[in-house]
Amino acid sequence: MKATFFIILCLLQQFIFGQNNWVKIDNHSCDISFSMPQQPNIYDTLDIKYYNTSIDTNIVFQVHAIHNEQLDDLGDSIWNNFIQQLLIVTNGELTQNKSVKFCENEHNRGRLIGVRYNQENIYYFMFINTFINDENLIVQSIVIPQHKLPSAIALKNKFFNSLKCEENED
Repeated sequence: MKATFFIILCLLQQFIFGQNNWVKIDNHSCDISFSMPQQPNIYDTLDIKYYNTSIDTNIVFQVHAIHNEQLDDLGDSIWNNFIQQLLIVTNGELTQNKSVKFCENEHNRGRLIGVRYNQENIYYFMFINTFINDENLIVQSIVIPQHKLPSAIALKNKFFNSLKCEENED
């Protein structure tokens, strides 16, 4: 009986997380598009657009699109400082830190960072995907409780892989 209940629970979870009703978001000022699992809250201030949504009340998806940052590259010292500050703020441990390409373009480089941290006796994983695209800073992040990590990895991959460059019409 327990095995049957577990199988049904797993199938139901796959059904809920696997639904293909993601919302495509276009950010024309930064020449990108991406998808989120549902319509996000959008905050627009000056040259920063912030998108935020969550599913299952505790898997959080965010995108920060910062227009006109006039950055060509984030050097190692900036990355190292960012990672150290992140680890201090979360009191977490670094689980992933690697260079990544964005939009199949060698000039669009970024960093994928993973951090495991404890908040109110619950462990979370935060994955941050950061890129520079035409001098715009793009930051995607997802926060997943550790106990949901195995079932939510597909969501993380779908979210990060949905980020696309739009053709710049300059």
